[in-house]
Amino acid sequence: MKRAGAVHDKRVGRAPARRRTPRLPSHRGVDVAVYDEVKVEPTDPSFRAAAALRREGRFDGYVSVGGAR
Repeated sequence: MKRAGAVHDKRVGRAPARRRTPRLPSHRGVDVAVYDEVKVEPTDPSFRAAAALRREGRFDGYVSVGGAR
């Protein structure tokens, strides 16, 4: 993997464990783009935004982070 998309919502983005997520692959030469606009109850616009990110990001892998409470 050379370019990864890290996907999570804003709440997870504030969690201490998430702050380490982009660093882990980058230590191995992987470029990581973070998308933190995921909605718990997705809307049509949020699906379109995520699809645009996927098209434009040219990723060859994804990291999905979830489960913060």
